[in-house]
Amino acid sequence: MLRKSLSILFIFIFSTGFCIAQEHLKFMGIPLNGTINQFQAKLATKGITVDYATNKDISVGCRAFKGTFSGKSALIYVYYNEKNKIVYRAKAVIQSLEKDINDNVYNYFVQLLTQKYSDAESIKGTNEYLESRCFLLHNDENEIYKYLGRIDVYRTSYSFFYYTHVDYTDTYNDVKNDSRNMDDL
Repeated sequence: MLRKSLSILFIFIFSTGFCIAQEHLKFMGIPLNGTINQFQAKLATKGITVDYATNKDISVGCRAFKGTFSGKSALIYVYYNEKNKIVYRAKAVIQSLEKDINDNVYNYFVQLLTQKYSDAESIKGTNEYLESRCFLLHNDENEIYKYLGRIDVYRTSYSFFYYTHVDYTDTYNDVKNDSRNMDDL
């Protein structure tokens, strides 16, 4: 009888775990979860390719790609934990040759994200003395993490080029990544 009760309890706990699965922020419709190789395979189905030249210049824990993001040609950076290879962040970087074009690209993404995530908490800030925007997406599925993730939109410039960054960070995997890094200390 005890054995049967324990078996039923185990099955209940096991099946409940699947019902309360962790939701993740999505980048290009792909959840920011799974290994970098799994994420790369999903990007490939969207026509995104590995940028081998850029990958030579960046550190482990980040992989560079190139392709189209929301109708704009972009470099895409995907960040993952070096040990377990789990993805926690991805961003698209759109390059412009003129500041006015860069400002238009920034405004374009702020407008689109405001429409798509109208219930998100939107915070204005500054980056390099330019307006930036942070969208905090509420997480109704999990009581531990108030936010599902954040999307930061900001502009930078370097060597006569202007860049708009659209940066997605999944809260759950970002916290797990930070925790794993703290274990090294």
